[in-house]
Amino acid sequence: MEKETKKHSVTRENIGTHLLEMQLSLIGKDLSVLIDDDCWRFNNTLTMNQYLAFRKYSYEIIQKVFKCNGRKRILIFGQFYDLFGLRLKESNLKSVRDENE
Repeated sequence: MEKETKKHSVTRENIGTHLLEMQLSLIGKDLSVLIDDDCWRFNNTLTMNQYLAFRKYSYEIIQKVFKCNGRKRILIFGQFYDLFGLRLKESNLKSVRDENE
């Protein structure tokens, strides 16, 4: 019997759930949001600082779990974020557009 206080390790099988929980925890919510709200991805937004913190954490955990190089971790994060990523607040999008122009 495992101790309940033991920290759960992140594996290939649970990394998606772990990253989703991490992303939601940044905005102070949990997975119950997904059950109650069909449009959860659009009704919740991240600030640019929250997104950058989430991306940094995701890069580290993806590289650790999949034992991959930097380019591969960026691709894996991109796939995850395209499917499950929260939107950025509109004001953040304008500043990103201005920097690119």
